[in-house]
Amino acid sequence: MSMLAFLPWSTCTRRLRFGDFHIVPYSAALSGGEITSDLKAAAEAVLGSYGRMRAVDMASTPLLRHDDSSFTHDLTDQQVTDYFDFRTRLAFAILSEREFFTHRYVNSDNARLTIQAFTSERAGGAAVTSRRRDGSSTTLIPKGRLDVRRPEHVSGSCELPRDLDQELLHALEAAAKEGDVNWFPFSDALRLFVGGNTDSPDISQHTELIDIVSAFSRLSGAWDQRGTVEGFLAAFRPETEPDRRYFGGVASNKALSTAMRSGKSIREVWLGDAYVLRSQYGHGHVEAPPYSAIWTTREHLLLAAFAFPLFAKGVLAKAGYYELTADDVAKVEAFDTLATLKPFSGNPDNPNFPWRAALSRARQRPMVLVLAKAFEEAMQSEASRTTS
Repeated sequence: MSMLAFLPWSTCTRRLRFGDFHIVPYSAALSGGEITSDLKAAAEAVLGSYGRMRAVDMASTPLLRHDDSSFTHDLTDQQVTDYFDFRTRLAFAILSEREFFTHRYVNSDNARLTIQAFTSERAGGAAVTSRRRDGSSTTLIPKGRLDVRRPEHVSGSCELPRDLDQELLHALEAAAKEGDVNWFPFSDALRLFVGGNTDSPDISQHTELIDIVSAFSRLSGAWDQRGTVEGFLAAFRPETEPDRRYFGGVASNKALSTAMRSGKSIREVWLGDAYVLRSQYGHGHVEAPPYSAIWTTREHLLLAAFAFPLFAKGVLAKAGYYELTADDVAKVEAFDTLATLKPFSGNPDNPNFPWRAALSRARQRPMVLVLAKAFEEAMQSEASRTTS
């Protein structure tokens, strides 16, 4: 039996390779002979069941294969597991590239992976096996009746490689293959983070916060608040202190102000606050937790979605798998200021929206410093010539 592995809620514009895995547009696989002519109609019947009826949509559907298999290979159970493990890393790299408060937005469900077995005679139908606590059940869907629609919470704008952090994914594949980063807790942290960033209405925000803070703990190699925060700070260290002139309304919070006066950074207070709130949720205090958090759950989820990929990059960089980019450094520099903003009280459509403005300043700062240094050197040189 043939199997087709594909990403129904993304598109792909060219061939990509990361480690042992290849992501290829369906049209390229077809023109390259990797989808043989005798399987073309069957493969297109499979893709058509996922809203890929138009030729232009089908052409850009990303197909996935491993070096050891073809696009229509009959995969073993272990190979299927390997494919889904790669999907977690791919989804994480997509989340890392995400920009907030812009019209381009993705979540981890954009990187949904479907592996569907088919025969030439019955392609377009499916046998869907669902888990039960006492085993499983199978639903048979006849040929031509399968219609899987993109969920409403998943955008139609995830384009590879545009919306993919390629350097991060290369680093993740190298680390996964060599296993020098204490890979099991690292990969478990990625799994928790990806699972907490679906935007699915079926998953509550307090459940997402539990998973995402757990991801910070796993990546820190700790099971308590102190160890989680210390591990985060060790890999998430700005080079300069934030400019207080640009702080937002959260900076006036009494608990945060007191902590800052005692020498704590905003990022340190933030993750500690998220950890305590997550613990309240985990112990059943969902509707009205007794702890008065500095940040709302929604704010925590946004800041965590921004910070965690940078945290993971810091860990990979320390292990020699990744080199932080100028944009990574700028984002780390901007975090404390971003954490003081009230991002859901303004107008995100305003081009000067505080979140985007804070990031822009951080990204421009290295250029401003270079220009300032060049200007200072020019003035000194002019002064020397005048004196002589």
